[in-house]
Amino acid sequence: MASTLNSLQIERVDIGSVVEHPDNARRGNVDTIRESLRLHGQYAPIVVQRSTRHIIKGNHTHRAATLEGFEQIDAVFVDVDDDQARRIMLVDNRASDVAQDDPAALAQLLQSLGGDLSGTGYSNDDLSALLTTLNPEPSTDPYARPSNGSVLAMNDVSLGEPTHQTHRGDVWQLGPVTHDLIDSQPGKVAGPHFLHVTPLAQGWPSFVPHLTNDVLLLPYPGPYLAVTLLGLSRSCVFVQPDTYLAGHLLDKWTAVFPGSVSKLGGAA
Repeated sequence: MASTLNSLQIERVDIGSVVEHPDNARRGNVDTIRESLRLHGQYAPIVVQRSTRHIIKGNHTHRAATLEGFEQIDAVFVDVDDDQARRIMLVDNRASDVAQDDPAALAQLLQSLGGDLSGTGYSNDDLSALLTTLNPEPSTDPYARPSNGSVLAMNDVSLGEPTHQTHRGDVWQLGPVTHDLIDSQPGKVAGPHFLHVTPLAQGWPSFVPHLTNDVLLLPYPGPYLAVTLLGLSRSCVFVQPDTYLAGHLLDKWTAVFPGSVSKLGGAA
């Protein structure tokens, strides 16, 4: 597979002379692209494998242009084999999947357009929903989930940085330690516990191996949970994606059992 491509030249070709790639797995929003083509025209070329004339970037732009009645389309032809063509198509699709917007910056950009969002792919309803997310109305529902600040306050956690700094992907071990904190069970062993600083849905491959025997899975624990009766009597796997709360959980544990935590893996 070639590591570099030659300099790129844009060619205007008959729209029927190039075809969508038969292996493209992406299902794009053609209507949104059609609106963009009507308002802006084609502002970027599609990319085509020269030997097969298969489109490897811009399949849905080609389809939208065809539906809009374009007779020609701007294209860049690249000399790649079938394997590299598929890889380029995959990474082009994947790169957009893993990208993220800064919600505040996005809202500011959309608001700068003066209320006319045509040709952006966004609607006024999208902007309203985004602004609501950024500035939620205070809830009057007594059963509503508290804000992060309220959760920290209820757990008696300083809003400052915890002593233990954690990062997404970290795995920590707490204990085991022997203690006499349960009157009916002197000499009780607490732990070992494992703290995984990861979202529950994405982090299961790392924490499931620790769920052996009667180990208890406790997602989204508060800082004190490890030193409650439950944490002092059962081995637990804590899954907490919030790095502040994870750090404070470690702080509360070491306040009771100094020097009994160790980092098993994750960020350096």
